Amino acid sequence: MKEIRLYDEARKPAHWSGWIAQGQFAVSHFDYKTGTWRTATGEYSNFPEEETILLFDSFADAELYCREEVERKPALFCRIYDQRGTAEGTVAEIYARQVEAREDGPQACWRKIRNGGLHLLLGVFCVAFDWWLGGPVILGVVVGSKFLISGTVRVIQGVAGLLEAR
Repeated sequence: MKEIRLYDEARKPAHWSGWIAQGQFAVSHFDYKTGTWRTATGEYSNFPEEETILLFDSFADAELYCREEVERKPALFCRIYDQRGTAEGTVAEIYARQVEAREDGPQACWRKIRNGGLHLLLGVFCVAFDWWLGGPVILGVVVGSKFLISGTVRVIQGVAGLLEAR
């Protein structure tokens, strides 16, 4: 395991994902409730310079580390990345067992579908209200379209989770 700073202007290549070789995996720590970045010790970082990732030579090593870490500190979750970095290289998210049951179980899927349905209804209401007024309130369409998009995403996530659980 090797620790690498996220922000290091003197480093070549500058981005941390440039230091990950094929077959290696990086681990980052996050607060479960807020989704904010945490240091490897589980503390909030006061400065971006304090933020680091841990580099492992295999996925198995990274996953084992993450599972042990989140069981010790259930307020954390870990993300594992491959050499593509955070944009498209997220390989896994590891949660504590009690958190994972809430996030990935059938109840979580139904909750996503219900919340997505509510967003869709709210989006339709905003767009319809704007249409009923004759369109002068563009805010109704803007806000409504955001709710329509987020509702659609949540419903799809919920349905996909239920289908995956089969």
